[in-house]
Amino acid sequence: MISIIFSILSGVTIVLSRSVNGMLSKKMGAYQGTFYNYFTGFITSLILMLVLMIVGVQHINISLDKTNLMMYLGGIIAVSYTHLRA
Repeated sequence: MISIIFSILSGVTIVLSRSVNGMLSKKMGAYQGTFYNYFTGFITSLILMLVLMIVGVQHINISLDKTNLMMYLGGIIAVSYTHLRA
């Protein structure tokens, strides 16, 4: 059940992200808008992950010992690339 909830929330955040990115690109430009969009998403995800690790949610197995940290580099690379291109 929790995976279904997270799937729905993921879809909602994708739609919101695209909408916000579109508005930001009109006001700031495509590269700067994308940078702030990725950066905000990265910080929000990082805070949420840390809160879940501290609270110790029983249904979600978040352990940095068992996690391949390479899969988190996608967001960091996207932000860096967008920042360098701006």
